[in-house]
Amino acid sequence: LPHYTVGIIGCGQIGTSILTKLLEAQSSFNNLRVLVSTRQPHLLRPFTQEYGVIAEFNNERVIMEADIVFVCVLPG
Repeated sequence: LPHYTVGIIGCGQIGTSILTKLLEAQSSFNNLRVLVSTRQPHLLRPFTQEYGVIAEFNNERVIMEADIVFVCVLPG
């Protein structure tokens, strides 16, 4: 079965909401993999431990590896 990778850049309120909804619906997908990137390195381990996702401090990796990317950052 093919796997799908969903990336989330920015894990504030909106990014985390998308993440939790994806994980709730994970059983509906075949081989769903979630990769998140945050600009706050102290959140990497909590995201990995609490949600069981791959957490990075690297937006480029998320863009390169994900089939679908949610960009959840403030404009600026």
